Amino acid sequence: MNVWLLFLLLHLSGASAVPAPITQQESPPFQKTVRFNVYTFVVKAIDTDSIQTVTVAAYRGSLLLTRFSQPVSGRLTGAEVGDLDGNRLPELYLYSTDTNAGLAGRVRGWQFLPERLATITTVQWAAPGAGYMGLDTLWTTRQSLCRQFPVYTINNSDARPTGTNRRICYRLRPSGLNYQLQAE
Repeated sequence: MNVWLLFLLLHLSGASAVPAPITQQESPPFQKTVRFNVYTFVVKAIDTDSIQTVTVAAYRGSLLLTRFSQPVSGRLTGAEVGDLDGNRLPELYLYSTDTNAGLAGRVRGWQFLPERLATITTVQWAAPGAGYMGLDTLWTTRQSLCRQFPVYTINNSDARPTGTNRRICYRLRPSGLNYQLQAE
């Protein structure tokens, strides 16, 4: 095929022969839909520099229960729904990576009670022990939220991975009108 014809076809179609470079500031927005029985949660994040604005829409069937937005420091990396306390009501967990704190994992959560939205906070989260340098992996099991990270040997000049990982699991406990994730 003639090169000029190919160029003309690409130009008329709006396609670019050379893809635009992706800068570090550009990233696709986070969007995920998760379900728990008759509940559906739509989670969307929009980038604005180092802060993301997360919007959550919660539905019971087709009925919108609530919609709220919240700033999240770092980058949203996941969304899961669970029932860690076994009350048959959903909890929504959002995972983010704090780029300013050595890629430390963060969790935000809410329990969707029949009459209100309860906030879930973390306890004993910031300092999980010696050798911690971030790179958390987060997930829920049937009864707990788990956090795993590589352990490093820290010398005066550098830090080196030991080849082992540490896992800490957290249980959901009532705390006044809200809830806390407490280390087991």
